[in-house]
Amino acid sequence: MFDATVIEKVKKEGAIIIGKTAQDEFGFGSFSTNVGIGFDVPLNPFDKGRACGGSSGGSGGISQKASFPHISLGESTGGSIVAPASFCGVYGLCPTYGRVSRYGLIDYANSLDKIGPMGKDMHDIALCQEIITGYDEKDSTSINRPSEAYQADGNVKGMKLAVVRKALAKELQKSIKGSLGLCQKPGEQRRKILRDNPANEHEYGIATYYIIAASEASTNLASTAG
Repeated sequence: MFDATVIEKVKKEGAIIIGKTAQDEFGFGSFSTNVGIGFDVPLNPFDKGRACGGSSGGSGGISQKASFPHISLGESTGGSIVAPASFCGVYGLCPTYGRVSRYGLIDYANSLDKIGPMGKDMHDIALCQEIITGYDEKDSTSINRPSEAYQADGNVKGMKLAVVRKALAKELQKSIKGSLGLCQKPGEQRRKILRDNPANEHEYGIATYYIIAASEASTNLASTAG
């Protein structure tokens, strides 16, 4: 028995691991309903008739439900941190590939998997990310560069934000459209923060993901079957 590198790092900083949360088995899912025989499906903290999202649904649910200071860790292959964070109304950070060691992680798709924090407070997220970020000689895909000061109060003035227009649903709330510069008031110049992808690039994104993820997952599962 051994701890994953991220667990070793948070323990070293005084973290107390209180349990393991439910998720879609092997990370295969978007709603945390395929958690395996004998395990309870996590229920949305706002409406028990709805899902927590997935695959890290348990992490998203407990992050919202816990009434005490708490940070949860999730794993993302194709959105499994940010999706449950959105479903459960908490913050979720999916870090750049290679910034966090995956040593000790059960692989889904090696070229896509990332480990990241979830919580109610962005300062908590920044704290955890500072701790778990960094090179690990036990993970050949981890990036050998210093961890950044994620907790520092940064100046966002002049920062440019790009939003993929084709990824925005038609049913997007007006308040969200307004914050993205999509709702133009009379006499107001719309902020130029939207960017269109080249023709058909977004159209094949999901198909490409499933080709890569499924092929890598099949070899990973085959290697552990024996």
